[in-house]
This record gives sequence, structure tokens and C-alpha cells, in this order.
Amino acid sequence: MQFALRGAANAQRTSADAIHAAQERTEPLPHRQAMRQGWLSNVLNPKAAVFFVTFLPQFLPAGEPGFPRSLALMAIFALIYALWFCALVAGVDRAAGWLRRARVQAWLERVTGACLLAFGARLALARH
Repeated sequence: MQFALRGAANAQRTSADAIHAAQERTEPLPHRQAMRQGWLSNVLNPKAAVFFVTFLPQFLPAGEPGFPRSLALMAIFALIYALWFCALVAGVDRAAGWLRRARVQAWLERVTGACLLAFGARLALARH
């Protein structure tokens, strides 16, 4: 947190150099490997399983086989999920250049540090 507030000025000067060095060291993942990593991350996420086990059954009619409707609902969910993440990736890709600016990163550090201090103060002053 100290870096987030005090180091924001220094970060503005040094983050541009760090970003350029990191970009030179790393190569972008091939699309297939990136998709596989994202897919594994989502499939192995226990929150997704909990969501489907707790939320999905309320949309299944009693007395009818639930498997076909479950598959349809999961397909709809997967489609919405994929569309959302495609839009998110496109937005982040467009904003990446702006977010890499040293001045923007310094302001993000300041705002993050201030939020952490505010949350800490609220927690410290909360009555239990």
C-alpha cells in the first residue's frame, strides 16, 4: 500500500521502462494455447460447478426429464459467457495502450492506495 501512494510518482517514471522490458522478454501466446489455458481455468473453477448445482435446478420442470433442458440452459449460459468475454477482451485490447501509459498507471496506483486506506479505516472503525 505504501507503494500505491508514495511510490506513484516514482512509478510514473519507472513503469514505462519496466513495461518495455517486460514486453521485450515475453512473447504473446499462440491463440490455441491461450484458448486452452482460459478453458482449463474456467472448467477447473469450482464456483462454476457450484453455480450449476445450486442455480440451474430451479429452472427444471418437475416430472420431466431434466437432462435435455439442462443441456439447453448450459448451452445458453456458455454462449452468453463467450460473448461477454469476447467483448471484454476486445475492450481490454483497445484500452491496453492507454493503460500502459506511465501517467495512467501512477493514477491507478494512487486511486488503489486511497481505496485500500479507506477500506482499512472503515474496517478499523466498524463496531462489532
